[in-house]
Amino acid sequence: GCCIEAVPADVVGGVTANVFVEPDGTARLQSVQQQISSPQYTCAGVVHPQTSAPFEAIRDAAMSIAGAAFRKKITGYISVDFVVFRRPDNRALRMWAVDVELRITNCALAHSLAMLTTGAQYDHETGHCIVRTRQQQLGASSAGGAGDVSVASVTTTSEVGETTRPLCYAYSGVLHHPFISALRHAAFFSLCKQRGLSFDVHTRTGVVYHLVDVLLCNCLGFLCIAGSFHQCAGMLLDSVDFLQQQLNAANASHTEGACNVNALLTAARNMAQKAAVERRRQIGQQQQQQQQHASQSFASTTRR
Repeated sequence: GCCIEAVPADVVGGVTANVFVEPDGTARLQSVQQQISSPQYTCAGVVHPQTSAPFEAIRDAAMSIAGAAFRKKITGYISVDFVVFRRPDNRALRMWAVDVELRITNCALAHSLAMLTTGAQYDHETGHCIVRTRQQQLGASSAGGAGDVSVASVTTTSEVGETTRPLCYAYSGVLHHPFISALRHAAFFSLCKQRGLSFDVHTRTGVVYHLVDVLLCNCLGFLCIAGSFHQCAGMLLDSVDFLQQQLNAANASHTEGACNVNALLTAARNMAQKAAVERRRQIGQQQQQQQQHASQSFASTTRR
């Protein structure tokens, strides 16, 4: 058997809303994520924040579905998938609900893990997640009296302020490969650290690994946390590409039915390319605005 679904012609992206319905019917929107679509039109992973549709529209639609679920005596965790596309006549954004998961999903748990590791605060009204970090300055002080022959130097740290940034992450989902268990665990994670694929507890950025029990289960996931979307996209691509390199080095042949690493690698490359294009566009706009501001300032000075 098979399932045939219609696909809009001009798809902007897929969005997932994770909702929790209390036993009394109170619904809370816990997170909104943008799907990483594989070439097979399946969700290969998620990124946050989403940029496909206005948050208010997603929130209202998710709350409406949560209310309908409660009237059907359904409570607990609900994940609703939407597809966002443009109408062919007036290019206006439209959004359709295409799937509902009546359970807590790995993607919803990935958001909770990202919130936990970064200490981010979630605003249920705006959908923004803010990470607050304290900047520390290193300083050196000397210990010992005037008559001491040797003076010990002690490094101290002092807080110089607090910075805020939006929470950005990319989650790979659970990767399956029948030969992940063939990798030497200690050597693999040591190479990951040498490659820079580790988590920095001070900046609260880096890669958090999703392990299903142990690597012997042939499952592995990456949660890449950074300060911007293009950094998350690049970090996810590096992580999946590194895993593929290690599997190739171990001569781990596979069949497509038992492996989704290649599909995610293709999706991660496409996402990284789009992020790079968007980054260049933003830089170009900033430079253009700076040039316009400089021209206006020069013209104002000339008139004076």
